[in-house]
Amino acid sequence: FRSKILIDHDEIQSNVSHRPAKYYSFDKVRYEKLKKEGLIFEL
Repeated sequence: FRSKILIDHDEIQSNVSHRPAKYYSFDKVRYEKLKKEGLIFEL
């Protein structure tokens, strides 16, 4: 799922006491393309 509609920025959260989170952003163009192809994004 991540590899399809999220863009990995190769950055991680810094200065935190827990395991640092990775930063991603939403790829709206890829989302619209997958939606057109019939992939269903509903909860």
